Order: sequence, then C-alpha cells, then structure tokens
Amino acid sequence: MIKFFRKIRQRLLTENKFSKYLLYAIGEILLVVIGILIALQINMWSDNRKAKVQFEGFTEQLKVDVETAIKNAEVVAKFSLEQSTRTQNIIDYLLDPKSTVDFESYKEAMEMAGRYGIIVTNVGNLGKLLSGDLDDIYRNPALVLKVQELQTNLLVKEEVTDRFTQKLAIYQGQVIEFSNRMELANYGKQGDDSWIYDVEMLRKAPQFMENIKNLQFYYRVYSNFGNAIAQDLEKFKEHLDTLK
Repeated sequence: MIKFFRKIRQRLLTENKFSKYLLYAIGEILLVVIGILIALQINMWSDNRKAKVQFEGFTEQLKVDVETAIKNAEVVAKFSLEQSTRTQNIIDYLLDPKSTVDFESYKEAMEMAGRYGIIVTNVGNLGKLLSGDLDDIYRNPALVLKVQELQTNLLVKEEVTDRFTQKLAIYQGQVIEFSNRMELANYGKQGDDSWIYDVEMLRKAPQFMENIKNLQFYYRVYSNFGNAIAQDLEKFKEHLDTLK
C-alpha cells in the first residue's frame, strides 16, 4: 500500500502536476488523520468497555458485600433483642413477685448474660468504598452521591454503637468476674453454676443487679441501632440494583 502511494507521488512530480500533487498530499494527510482518529476512537471504545466491565464486576461484588453487612446487622440486632429479653427475665424473676418467668428461662438467661454480637459494616468492597480507597473505580456520579449519603447516615450510628460495644464489654467482664467470684468463694470451684439457684443472695447483690439492668438497657438500644444500620444499607443496595 505504501509503495502504491509512493508511485503516485513520483508520477505526479515527474509529470510536473504540482497542483494535483498538492491535492494528493492533502488527501494523504487527511487519510492519515482519519486513520489516527479511528484508531483513537477504537482505543477509547476499548478503554470504556474495559471500564464498564470493571465497574459491573465491582458493583456485583459490592452488592454481595452490602448483603453480608445487612445480614450481620440484622443478626446482631435480633440477638441483642433476645438478650434484652433474657436480662429482663433475670430482673423479673429476681425482683418481681408477680413475674411469670419460669426457672428454665431464668437459668438460660443467667448462662447467656453478658454475651453480645458486633455490628460490622467494613466488609470487602463496601468497607473500601466507604473509606475512599476505591475513588478511582466508582466515579459514577449517582453512586458517589449515594455513598456520601450512606457515609453520613452510618457515621453517627457507628460511633454510638462503638460506644455501646465498649459498654457491653465492660458489663460482660463485670458479670463474668461476679460469677467467678461466686463460684470460687461460695460454691467450691470454678465452673460450678449452682450459685444461680441462690435467688436470695442475688437479690441482695446490688452490683450484680446494676450490671444486669445496664446490660438490659444497652442490649435494647444496640438492637435498635442494628436495625437502623440494616435499613440504611438496604436503601443503598436498592440503589445498586438500579445501576447499569
């Protein structure tokens, strides 16, 4: 092809047809420019296609990570609510003469006292997205706005739940310390849970009752925040479903 164009140029020059040669040269330049533009367009199309595939893969994994975070928040919220009920059963069994709580429910609650779950939103791509580590990937304007909205909604909730987690850890430690002390001091050896049958002793243990009441309160509020976080994540997931 190059030889073909070269022969045309040489023939026009030898025939002294400068005007035709000039037109030919301009035409050749235009062909080169058009070729470059086509190549650039193809390259741009290829880059856009790669970016689209990358974005689609990212959003699909993001949906999985968001769903994981939703399930975690819901599970923790449910468990915290159950724990709130259990600790209330302890309070009612020990302090309310009219309580309908039976001994088995009370015993189960005593064995579960202090246990808690942790709400986790820092999951895979979701965690990276909220921290800003994936800014170069997710530059979809609509997604950017939704991420900012989610960050705003979660920020205060996560700060509060972190404080609640710290409180639950403290109260859990106090309950464990109390139970160990009761087992060793009054009932012979660690691992002996017969102290929980001594209702009169527990009624007269103000620190224990205070710990249980604190646990009941923080379990209930922690459950509410877990459900609120799950709702925020659910709304974000609904937006992800609309992305193309």
